[in-house]
Amino acid sequence: MSTFRENWPTSAPMSGHIEYMQGGLEVINDRLLLPGDGRWDIAYGSLVMGGQDGAVFAEGQPGAGKTAFGNIVMGEGNRVDIAATDTVQELEGFESQVTHQRLKPKLILDSADVRLFLNELSHLRDTGPIHKYWDGEELLIGNETFPLVDASIYATANFPDGHRSKKIDGALRSRMAISVLAGDNGKDTAAILHGMTDHTPMDEQYRDGLLPSAKVRGAIRAEMQTKGPMDAKSGQFVANVLDAINKNPLLQGVDLNDRRTSLGWAQAVRASRLVGGERLIGAISPEELLRVTGLALGSVAALSSVGTRELRTSNEPMSKLEAAVLARRMVAGIAMREYIDMDIVRKLKKGEMDGAVGEFMQAGSYASLVDNTRTDELMVANIVAGKPAEEGQNVSKRRFGRRRDR
Repeated sequence: MSTFRENWPTSAPMSGHIEYMQGGLEVINDRLLLPGDGRWDIAYGSLVMGGQDGAVFAEGQPGAGKTAFGNIVMGEGNRVDIAATDTVQELEGFESQVTHQRLKPKLILDSADVRLFLNELSHLRDTGPIHKYWDGEELLIGNETFPLVDASIYATANFPDGHRSKKIDGALRSRMAISVLAGDNGKDTAAILHGMTDHTPMDEQYRDGLLPSAKVRGAIRAEMQTKGPMDAKSGQFVANVLDAINKNPLLQGVDLNDRRTSLGWAQAVRASRLVGGERLIGAISPEELLRVTGLALGSVAALSSVGTRELRTSNEPMSKLEAAVLARRMVAGIAMREYIDMDIVRKLKKGEMDGAVGEFMQAGSYASLVDNTRTDELMVANIVAGKPAEEGQNVSKRRFGRRRDR
């Protein structure tokens, strides 16, 4: 056990956990060049709380820091590198039909502190059998039982390439509380990245990661859930956003009644509270849900074929990264529109809806895009037109197809 985990306060007030957690954030930001929007900070907060409803999924370009983040936070020794030929049998071990001996599993688990660090999850040929990592209270491997209730789960995947990296099934994506997009950097960030000094090996005290023990994670999560429950108004906001996504022809549909969505969304808010260290007590508000929309819905947000066609800016096929960015920005814009429509904020003056939606598409998506003026205008027009426009509003008349894609 690393000294960082050993020294994490076990019975401190929440302020003590937050203070210690800030030390972990300093290590992360010292070793990685991260976007300034806090997406990875919130991911860390969710892993500190642990629990199957707080799983973090990092998706994006190869070499974008997904594995590096996991090595630092989860501990490199806990990483399971999934090969393109692997099945769940290789992960969990199985009895050889030749020698009749049980082959060693690839999963590296400690029954006293379960951390599932699944690297390159998109390489797994069939992800259905691993849904149990999220759904069951314990995992049986061989003759040993591993409790999962307080497990920290972190998975990475590259965008599907038709070869080694496969498309992650929707049922698995819906089990991810937070989806962090990686690799959406511009030229300026790339220049800084390539000019960074090489890091020395991790200090011994951090070698096992930056998380507290499973017992402490469970205590932190329980207190955050007790102090920050969902309420009816927030539940209505979630339902409104999901319904609006299903009615938008540019996006693929989502399951309106999958409660895992709201559970993960709430955990994203609690992780944000934990990182911020400010408002720890009180029911989760629609405004707080709004702020983390891009992270909470990033794993299930996807453009439909209509959206891919309508938002394409050239004759070249849209890249997987651009499609992921646009889907997150669309979802953030829709959430903002639904937030306004619930009369939570003051009534907007004529023409203000466009500006509010457009501005939040950038701030609330946790996804960057270079040279996106035209696509932003098209998305704002589509989102705003989804509700009856006030007289005098400057809304584009561009028509969008109504065919639904699943």
